[in-house]
Amino acid sequence: MNTTTLSKLTPADKELLQREVCYRLSYRGTLELDHICRAALAQVPQLSAAQLLELRDFLLHKEGDLMAWLVDGVPPPAAQAPLVAQLKGWFLASRGAE
Repeated sequence: MNTTTLSKLTPADKELLQREVCYRLSYRGTLELDHICRAALAQVPQLSAAQLLELRDFLLHKEGDLMAWLVDGVPPPAAQAPLVAQLKGWFLASRGAE
């Protein structure tokens, strides 16, 4: 899949991207990250291609960084802060729905 230009993403490309993001959200390697990231799964179908790419790129960070930002409360780099806040919000919303 060529994801260099958003305007050239086909519906099939977006579906592949959704599958990749879902996979990366589902298998993080630690229980804490699994809980936080899996809460975002319900949001994936509503995300735009740009949002999917941003989330995919975020999920490519090292596990230690993700753990620090999402679980341990270490402030993320400014560019990552909105996505960290969004993921935490989705997690908290999912906990309230239980």
